[in-house]
Amino acid sequence: MRHKKQSGQNDWKEIISAIRKKNIAEHFLFSSIYVRPWLKELVRQYVSNGAFPITPMTLLPSYYKRPKDKEISILSAALLEGKDNIVQRVLDFREMFCGMPWEWFEQRKFINLSLGTNKYKCTAGVKNWRIAKLFERLWSAHFTYDDMPSERINSSSKTLWDSILSIAEEMGCSHYDALELFFDGLGLRRREYTLRLLQLISSRSDGFSLGLWAVDPSEIKCPLTSELRSFLETWFPNYKKAFRAEDAIGLFGFEKDCDFFYAYLGFKELQKRNPEGCRMFTTRYYNWYMKGVEQRPCQWRAIIPDIVL
Repeated sequence: MRHKKQSGQNDWKEIISAIRKKNIAEHFLFSSIYVRPWLKELVRQYVSNGAFPITPMTLLPSYYKRPKDKEISILSAALLEGKDNIVQRVLDFREMFCGMPWEWFEQRKFINLSLGTNKYKCTAGVKNWRIAKLFERLWSAHFTYDDMPSERINSSSKTLWDSILSIAEEMGCSHYDALELFFDGLGLRRREYTLRLLQLISSRSDGFSLGLWAVDPSEIKCPLTSELRSFLETWFPNYKKAFRAEDAIGLFGFEKDCDFFYAYLGFKELQKRNPEGCRMFTTRYYNWYMKGVEQRPCQWRAIIPDIVL
């Protein structure tokens, strides 16, 4: 009897939760009817403008032309994310690679970083043993041996991404989970954000992405930080009452969920150029959202700032 009562209570909770979700979603879609198209246009202009922020994972690969060099550099640059003095740290990594990242990797020169007291030293502020451990994992995944230990079997057409995909297939996990395995225990700052950004930069061919890896767009999620979540609350103030951040972003109707990341970057750029207009827009929008009163088109036109990037 008690089991039936608990089951009934759970059913009611699920029904109430579903109703709350539906009501909050409908209120958001109603309130943001002019905001969502404006954000999409902001993304379009920001991506076409091409003035993207500098990060280690975009700066280091820019020094190389060969895709395999770019793969090595972008994976190593993930270890630099979240650190200051980016340019100098990137230059230190360039010096470490001796101008040829792929040969440095293929010839296992990273082993020198883990020998003796070297492993306790740092390169560009990153412990040498962490760099060596990352590339040891990548090397083991990429190269295989036959019965003769001295002979290495290497497919010249195989990329590092192919190797990461193989790991994902073997373990039955997503590409993102496979990336996590390679960086596990290496002190990656803001791990989820950094790996999502790594996927975004490596996989897409627009914006500041390099188009190195073929990844299903549904697997490329928006990199999330506290700043991104705050930006989400700017337009969807009560999303936490019913949705996870990823699900809330889906309601904006972007072609790809990670476009929300570009919307965030674009809005930051617009704030620099028109701080007063952006402040008035977000303040009025919040007040209208919380009141739930329909506004006339002329009222929206009066507060929506022009997109000039």
